[in-house]
Amino acid sequence: MTLQVRIEPEARIDLVAVAEWYDEQDPGANLPLQLFAEFDTVIDLLREQPEAFPIFEANVRRAILRQFPYGIYYVIDADCVVVLYFASMAQEVGPDV
Repeated sequence: MTLQVRIEPEARIDLVAVAEWYDEQDPGANLPLQLFAEFDTVIDLLREQPEAFPIFEANVRRAILRQFPYGIYYVIDADCVVVLYFASMAQEVGPDV
């Protein structure tokens, strides 16, 4: 099953802000490119296997990036995956956190 993925504007804004922050911390280290590549890899996985990641809260699932301490929070609709937000694991708000 391959689904479409829709990334909400807030998630895109947060992703770009994080990439800019990494670039400011270590210019020339290509961390923003690595972040975008890992984000894209997870998005590709969500297209193919939307239920691969556990439910975080209610019907929201969380995919955690491997190289960066960030999560992609999403829901599965009937015909697409909707990425709601992209957030630091340190800022996480949820059950028992």
